[in-house]
Amino acid sequence: MIPAQLTQQAVHFRISKGNTLLFFLIKQEKKIFHLTFDRKGHQKAIQFVQSMSGLVREEPDRIMVLADIKDILTASQPLGQYSYSPFIRQGTPFQQQVWEYISKIPFGSTETYGGLATKIGNKNLARAVGRACNANPLALHIPCHRVVGTNGIGGFGGGIAVKRKLLEFESRQISDNRQKSHEADHPPT
Repeated sequence: MIPAQLTQQAVHFRISKGNTLLFFLIKQEKKIFHLTFDRKGHQKAIQFVQSMSGLVREEPDRIMVLADIKDILTASQPLGQYSYSPFIRQGTPFQQQVWEYISKIPFGSTETYGGLATKIGNKNLARAVGRACNANPLALHIPCHRVVGTNGIGGFGGGIAVKRKLLEFESRQISDNRQKSHEADHPPT
């Protein structure tokens, strides 16, 4: 069931100097129903909501700060946390299983398509895992950008450049945290 009224919003996040990510979301207050980097996919999601008699109100664009995006990326939420989203419920049982595994990949880590396929029980399903990643309705919350190819970065619905930026952002955050931890453990004398 879709709530009577949802809001849509474009969100800009400055990931580093000269690099801004743009993504689109559909939400109700703090509940995220759909999040994508793909404008066409966002429009299809809005049409789906409207076809189910849901109203989608547009909010002004939002600028997201570092703490906001870091909170999203470090939050490790089980897939069931998003069961209210009709976009999650539309996923096949296999897709939902893949999304559940993806939601467990820690911040700053990656897993291969084949590695996820093996965890699911069939190492030959790497391409199916990739298709499930592409169907992910909650980018960032289900961090499919952390799923990579054995011999390269792999694909990404938001584009390879966006995937690379997200992985670099997480790597930089981990590195910064290690540096701060080292400095705290070894103060200057």
